[in-house]
Amino acid sequence: MARGGILKGLIAAIVLFAAALANADQHLGPRLVQEEVRVPSLNGKYTLAATILRPEGEGPYGAIVLNHGTPGSATGRARESTELLMNSAAVFARRGYVVVMPLRRGFGATGGEFAEDPGTCANPDYRKGEHNAADDVMASPTSTASA
Repeated sequence: MARGGILKGLIAAIVLFAAALANADQHLGPRLVQEEVRVPSLNGKYTLAATILRPEGEGPYGAIVLNHGTPGSATGRARESTELLMNSAAVFARRGYVVVMPLRRGFGATGGEFAEDPGTCANPDYRKGEHNAADDVMASPTSTASA
């Protein structure tokens, strides 16, 4: 008798746990759609890798651009990934925003030349590097507006 009661209790617990898992998605918000895209630069000379995370379904949605940092080494820049921003992006996307995460020139899947190098310490040109970074970031919302 005790074994039958324990077995029924375990079955009931498993059924309740499965039901809770099925409903967990509702508490997190809408289902999300992730897309990997290539975005043309503003001047059309190169493309940027970008990840788009958005709620499933029709909008309209606001847009957020999440931008990565700048590791100090070429190896670190090559390893840069939008995966590092995915938890933050999901918070915004579940609240009804389309989140665009571009990888600037010289980083991760975009690759290519590192366009933000300020040059030598004796004569740095920070403005040029920051303008290049801004061009890359600003290409994302304009080019992915139809996404």
